[in-house]
Amino acid sequence: MELTKKHSFFKAFFVLALTAILCLGSFTPVFAAGNPIAGDKATIKKSLQMLEGTPTPDATFTFTFEKISLNGQSNQPARDNMPNISPQNITFAASDGGDIAGFSKTVSKESGNFFAGVAFPSPGVYIYILTETADTYPIADPNLETMNYSGAVYEITAYVENGATGPELKHISAVINKRDFSNGVTEGKGDKVDPTPGSSTLVFTNTYMKIPGGGTPQDGALAISKTVSGEYADMDKYFEFTIRTSVEKNIQTGTATYKAYLLEDNTVITPTAQNGAFQIEHDGSNDYIVVTAGSNLSIQLKHNQKLVFTDIPIGASYEAIETATANYAPSIALMVDGTPNAVPNSTVGIKLSTSERIIGEDTNSAVFTNTFDTSITPTGISLNDLPFIMMIALAIGALVLFVIVKSRRKSDVKNC
Repeated sequence: MELTKKHSFFKAFFVLALTAILCLGSFTPVFAAGNPIAGDKATIKKSLQMLEGTPTPDATFTFTFEKISLNGQSNQPARDNMPNISPQNITFAASDGGDIAGFSKTVSKESGNFFAGVAFPSPGVYIYILTETADTYPIADPNLETMNYSGAVYEITAYVENGATGPELKHISAVINKRDFSNGVTEGKGDKVDPTPGSSTLVFTNTYMKIPGGGTPQDGALAISKTVSGEYADMDKYFEFTIRTSVEKNIQTGTATYKAYLLEDNTVITPTAQNGAFQIEHDGSNDYIVVTAGSNLSIQLKHNQKLVFTDIPIGASYEAIETATANYAPSIALMVDGTPNAVPNSTVGIKLSTSERIIGEDTNSAVFTNTFDTSITPTGISLNDLPFIMMIALAIGALVLFVIVKSRRKSDVKNC
């Protein structure tokens, strides 16, 4: 009898425990979906990434909220009972600085509390989708500016409870629906982010690039030109260059390429076999060389030829190296962001490099001049010594003439 009572007790206890577990399980979905944070305020963080040296654009970015469901109901009557959340604007100005890391500049700002002033009509679980509106920054010339907008999507859940004066927002959760592509973001779909004001990780990241110059072969972002001088210089001789360009992977996604036009006497020409072998494309008016960012370009240039990059962005880097050429002394007139930069002249037959240079907003150019060495002539006689050689030759000639004349006179005397 006693054993039966104990058996009945444990059986009843087991049933009650199982019931309690099931009941608790029925409550957890309310919070499990969003894993709410303790707080009733939330902000959006906007990050704008660009290459170092790029001026921050005057731009306003807009974020909107779409009603999804109320207490799990997504029908129209349920959504009609959800309050609107006003679009949020975050504005950047040219005076905004930023954090520099790895040749990139990042400017970040936060919105205000986007739940401020929102009145909820009743307790419940309110779910919204938050996205950024694309193309809010006006691009004057797509050839000179690029703004890539964040594709991030977040699910925002507001947990509203009965309060002393009515329904009150008690908890907020933000979950990634589609991740942001910014460098360093490791969270993926379904992961929670923290929208707490002042340290929000509810982030949308845009990348911005700006091209200096006018975007034309005659007014490009970077010009590397060749000039030959000297009385005996060969104006048809080709000189070999290696041009290294950089790519900033935080900003330039995928395989980035640049357009490089070959000009002679400031007129665009089609590269010939003497210039080298390249991938050539046509823009509708002119042929250009396709240069893969981050690679080396080998090219031969002669007098009055230059290579102009029209779309290399501010903050990218380049280095131009001229191969050593016998009998020619190279020098460089270098402009970096509109400022002349000194490059020591090289000696005859030695290669010369610009060293790595950063593309600035103003003029960027490198004029390589090769001057024929005047101490060398086709006959091997130094032009600097030529006057002395002529004087010696004249003296020797006069001496020979004197000896010949004197010998003839002696001969004439004997014959007499």
